[in-house]
Amino acid sequence: MLDDRRDSPRVLIPAALRPLPEAGAPEQVRGDLSLGGFAWEGTPRAPGVRMELQLALPEGTEALVFTGEVMDALPREQGRALMRLRFFEASVDRELQLARYLQAAGPARA
Repeated sequence: MLDDRRDSPRVLIPAALRPLPEAGAPEQVRGDLSLGGFAWEGTPRAPGVRMELQLALPEGTEALVFTGEVMDALPREQGRALMRLRFFEASVDRELQLARYLQAAGPARA
């Protein structure tokens, strides 16, 4: 399980998100990635909803897939919301791969 590590680097990155257990095309978003989770603006999801996050890292490695839970949804304009996803059920190898990527990519840019 990945812990919330507020001192970890954050990186803006495109990602694909879909609620579980739904099948079908995921929503394409751009958000703030950290070791503990992902924050993005998009279609509102209720806190507690399980989501699958797919990341295609730039170095051409296999996409990373994480499962997480929506922590909160702050309303935004035009029916959108700012949401935070907390990761869980991640292997040590996947967490290390994500940590290496975040370290190499540097801080998030607005």
